[in-house]
Amino acid sequence: MFSGVAGLGWAILDDRERYRMLRYVFVSPSDFVVVILGRGVARVAVGLAGAIISLAVGIAFLGVDFDPARIDWPVLAVAMVLGLWAVIAIGVLIAAVCIQTRQESWQYPEAVAGALFLVSGAVFPLSVLPPFAQAVGLISPLSWWMEGVRRALLPHAPSAIGGTTSLFHDLTGAVEPSAATVLLALSATGVLVTLAATLAFRRSERRAKDLGLIDRTTGS
Repeated sequence: MFSGVAGLGWAILDDRERYRMLRYVFVSPSDFVVVILGRGVARVAVGLAGAIISLAVGIAFLGVDFDPARIDWPVLAVAMVLGLWAVIAIGVLIAAVCIQTRQESWQYPEAVAGALFLVSGAVFPLSVLPPFAQAVGLISPLSWWMEGVRRALLPHAPSAIGGTTSLFHDLTGAVEPSAATVLLALSATGVLVTLAATLAFRRSERRAKDLGLIDRTTGS
């Protein structure tokens, strides 16, 4: 998750500030968005490799209860496709910001990724957070992605989104979301993030071109 969310912003900053190649990428025959997406997919693949290694270590050495026969493969497949799509969309949104910012923005992608990680339910359930933070988690596709993958791999694991003291319970009356609810919420939030990322990146790209930000190294 972290590599995919922050990776596209770092790719923009790398090409502009470190390698000073962004201007040449921009005027190349390839579509600029396609090039950026390719960089993002590569970073997501690196992150997935790390996640697989972590899972393997947990199963082999830490006694994680993992039974392939209990995996809900359809839910896992759909959640992974929608979740990775949402990760790349958020990365594009961060890249749109980084095109406009100065060299000090190296920490921006990491800060955004860390904040989203906090409200994604990856480490602790959302119910321990204040209501406004839970609300951010509920509109973030990353939370629903984590919930879908966890539900598919570990069917009996407690929900990170639900719970009797959670905002989800207060809004819906359900203790925890069903698999269908998780995938529906993941789809809806993913579509919203994709639309926002597309509009923001195109507008940011035009503005950067008009102001000469593509071929400008801030050097500060």
